[in-house]
Amino acid sequence: MKKSKITNSFCCGCKACEQVCPKYAISMKIDEKGFWYPRIDKKKCVECGLCHKVCPENYQSFQTNLPECIVYYNTDKEKQQEYSSGGAFLRICKAYVEGKDDYAIYGAAITTGNIVKHIRITNWDNVNQLSRSKYVQSDTENVYKQVKTDLSMKKYVVFSGTPCQVQALKNFLGKEYERLLLIDFVCHGVPSPMAYKKYCDSIAKTLGKKIDKVLFRYKQEIGPDKKWDTQGMSILFDDGTDYKETRAADVYMRAFLSELLSRPSCSECKYTKLNRVSDLTLGDFWGIEEEYPQFAIQNTAGTSMVLVNSLKGRELVQNIKQKVCNEILKYVDLEIATRRNVPLTSTIEPHPMREQFYDNLRKKKNWSFEECLDQTLYPRGNIVQRVARKIYRMACVNRNG
Repeated sequence: MKKSKITNSFCCGCKACEQVCPKYAISMKIDEKGFWYPRIDKKKCVECGLCHKVCPENYQSFQTNLPECIVYYNTDKEKQQEYSSGGAFLRICKAYVEGKDDYAIYGAAITTGNIVKHIRITNWDNVNQLSRSKYVQSDTENVYKQVKTDLSMKKYVVFSGTPCQVQALKNFLGKEYERLLLIDFVCHGVPSPMAYKKYCDSIAKTLGKKIDKVLFRYKQEIGPDKKWDTQGMSILFDDGTDYKETRAADVYMRAFLSELLSRPSCSECKYTKLNRVSDLTLGDFWGIEEEYPQFAIQNTAGTSMVLVNSLKGRELVQNIKQKVCNEILKYVDLEIATRRNVPLTSTIEPHPMREQFYDNLRKKKNWSFEECLDQTLYPRGNIVQRVARKIYRMACVNRNG
């Protein structure tokens, strides 16, 4: 069989090829936009084909049946504030590892140096590091190898990631494991770590402070009715102060939601379909206030949508349902539940100025992230908009300083 060539426009940067290579002939290099791509040392390569076999762009193993759908949230108002959505991820992990001494949970965390990477958790007290959204592509490093080692030692394993990362792990393992639970999420695309670093450096420089912690999807009350904005940003500094902005005001979220940040392969994603590659899929229940108002917490802000994709996932959900405490867990209509979740069925078209935006990030060393964004969206300098943005930036400095 002729092997297909994966070009940069299709490579999703999962790093499975690097980890599977027996001759260490593949290394992941960062391109000018800050994304990882494989480079092959032809002197070491023996053309074994393993890199081709593990690539999630070449091989997909979707569940054959359409999923069932549930709505989930925690009724504890203090806990609702801690989650990006309804808190389904932690509840699922707890149900899966409860009563088991030998387990490992893998997922994306913001680590030392404000770097997003996949880590391994074996102590429940640390599992919160894996909760909440991170709108940056996560570095998987050697986690596929670690997962395989854990499974070979009969540990119970939870692996969470983007659909392509989940498929990469499945391809890497090469067979089914009874003790492995796979969780993906409704993915809107993965931004470049370089863009994220530029944003953080700009915030730190503007406010003259050192960042201690970043919280994506921070819930803030806005408007006279005090509804939550759930896609804002909160940054904690080492002096105890913080920066908090809504999705409309924060420049990183504005860029992300404008489709300026995602990896090129995201616009060609093969996983935007209801048939999933995981046992469970997590996402926001967009539009629940209209479709199922009895389950709406602050509109969509506090409610999770969970797609139950496999028998393993169904059995786990049934186990949770039998032990609910301060929780709502109800089966709902799949078509209605997924109507507003566009990435479940369609790829996201990149912004037409995406290449220019990344050129600005890379070349304009003295520009802040916001200046790169403004110069991309308003290259000829609409004076009213530019003055308004400058006034707003000054107000942010005064408010957050």
